[in-house]
Amino acid sequence: WAVGFTPLVHSGWKNNDSPYDEKGPDMQFAFPTTKADTAFDWTQYFADFTVPSPDAGKPDYKALSVRLHIYGRFQGVVYFDDLNVQKALPTGVKRISEVVNKFTLEQNYPNPFNPTTTIRYSIPEHAFVTLRIYDMLGREVKTLINAEQNKGVYNVIWNGENNYGSKVSSGTYIYRIEAGNYNQIKKMILLK
Repeated sequence: WAVGFTPLVHSGWKNNDSPYDEKGPDMQFAFPTTKADTAFDWTQYFADFTVPSPDAGKPDYKALSVRLHIYGRFQGVVYFDDLNVQKALPTGVKRISEVVNKFTLEQNYPNPFNPTTTIRYSIPEHAFVTLRIYDMLGREVKTLINAEQNKGVYNVIWNGENNYGSKVSSGTYIYRIEAGNYNQIKKMILLK
């Protein structure tokens, strides 16, 4: 028994004024499995959306909607409580002025690490960059970068938290960058 939901952003004021411009990650509430089991822990979810810059030629986002998905047998009411929309500036991202002539993804430092590590990468041209962390089963743990970036060398700090703000467990993780046609992965180890 579960209910899923997907956050969507729109350039129109109402979600029926325009199709969605960007879709967030699909998320899921898992419900108790028996009638006797009434324990239910509320979980905080969040989604990051990068609002286009004015010079990107795209309209700003004006509305947020949530699409509900029913999985299996479900009967009842679902409430979304304490919706909070915040403008968040990238944290822990630093662009360094250096001559760059190729794409690179360097080994994180320190490695192994606890509690934070720095990932350094360079892009030789303006590109849309995604930098994500995955567990060893290939599940996304954290999206660090999902935005257009100018040519340069960048340092990104990861504090060992997942996309929901919870600390992850010790273990081996994979980080992957995609920028233009460049795609590279490396491993890192979190020790507690």
